[in-house]
Amino acid sequence: MGASTSTEQKVSIKQREAETLAASTGALSMLQKSFSNLADPDSNAIPLNSLQQCFCLTYKNPVCEALTVPDSFPMLLDHLGSSILDPFFVSEKGKVSWVEFVWGYKKCCARMSASVSLNIVSSREKRGLG
Repeated sequence: MGASTSTEQKVSIKQREAETLAASTGALSMLQKSFSNLADPDSNAIPLNSLQQCFCLTYKNPVCEALTVPDSFPMLLDHLGSSILDPFFVSEKGKVSWVEFVWGYKKCCARMSASVSLNIVSSREKRGLG
């Protein structure tokens, strides 16, 4: 009893830390479900374009109080998803692994509000870093 067995899965320190943090925020089960829904079963990773689609905004028939909407506004919305993903989710060969998915959540939402994270993205874009 208490000794490790050969059937135990070896989990990296980075994965253990990521999962512990997600569990402390109450988001681990939600992240596990989301990852399993989005991940390609063959590679056990989320294709980056699939993750970008999750952050895609649709803007058909937008309601706007402004008299005119700038022509560049739809282009801005088209690129918003990738602008949100790039600073937070690291992809290897166009795919996001479970560990990188959880770390991306941590960087984006777990320790600071989403509004602060979006301000970071916005300031990076203004400086030409995004």
